Amino acid sequence: MLKTNKQLFLGRTSWGPEAFRGVVNDPHDRTEPVRRAFAEYDIELLEIFYSPNNGEVITIFKAELKEISAYKMAARATGSFLGSTIEPLLDMSEMLDSMNMAKERSHTFKPPSQDEIDRMLLEE
Repeated sequence: MLKTNKQLFLGRTSWGPEAFRGVVNDPHDRTEPVRRAFAEYDIELLEIFYSPNNGEVITIFKAELKEISAYKMAARATGSFLGSTIEPLLDMSEMLDSMNMAKERSHTFKPPSQDEIDRMLLEE
């Protein structure tokens, strides 16, 4: 069995006119329908919010990138959504791991353009 590498993400989805018509014509809590739709793609919905300023649904969920990609393709194909973005989130222990890795390895980092920078300095 393959090991899963589910990560935490924040998603923002902009509704199109069709989706807004649906919520106005049939008002109801969208949490469970979204949870079921996500589950079809092995995405675990943790929280869902609505941003009235932007007309966006904001979700916090756990998934793998390939699952998110498949879900986004299917959702966009419905015509109900204008677009969506996802942002990976790290908890503070993961952030600390990243900080330690950066500290351990930063002395070996050389910008890809280092040779070009050195040539320009030599020409001056």
